[in-house]
Amino acid sequence: MKKYQTDAERLEARRLSKKKYNCSLKGKATAKAYWSSDAGRLVSRSFDGGEKRKVLKRKYLQSVSGKKIKAIWDRKYSLVESSIAKRSIRRKLEHNRAVTKKYVTEHRDMYSASNAITKLNRLKRVPKWVGPEEIWLMKEVYSLAALRTKMFGFDWHVDHVIPLQGKRVSGLHVPTNLRVIPATENLAKYNGFVV
Repeated sequence: MKKYQTDAERLEARRLSKKKYNCSLKGKATAKAYWSSDAGRLVSRSFDGGEKRKVLKRKYLQSVSGKKIKAIWDRKYSLVESSIAKRSIRRKLEHNRAVTKKYVTEHRDMYSASNAITKLNRLKRVPKWVGPEEIWLMKEVYSLAALRTKMFGFDWHVDHVIPLQGKRVSGLHVPTNLRVIPATENLAKYNGFVV
């Protein structure tokens, strides 16, 4: 038995052998016997073309060879499916941004109050000994997060190693407490303190 290097070679060999079999006298006799039997007549008469095709396709995809073909198809076209998923996610993001913008404009007072409280809490966490050099370093950390987001194509956040409002421990808003990490890690961490 010949071993094929790729799935494509194996599929081509299978297609050629089926074509050869279907053109042979034995293949023609088998097909004629099936379509003249009760099962063949039932399949050909009871369905219109579209339904018949759907039933046969569903039956084929449940077979072993059908599952293999489907796996090859999925590998080949997974990029297309992922781009469709990305478009869907982008549409949802645009919708969420529009809803947020509408909410902010309608509830400007509440939004401003919330931002003011957040800024005040952060200012409370900045000690008096922080000078202009430390403030410059903190600005650089935030610009590094923006640069990494732009370079890598996914969000990076500035994380406080010891959270500012943690349940067990609270840190300070100083350069030594800041680090730049991917957004997924930061959101998973939330206000927790990981040693």
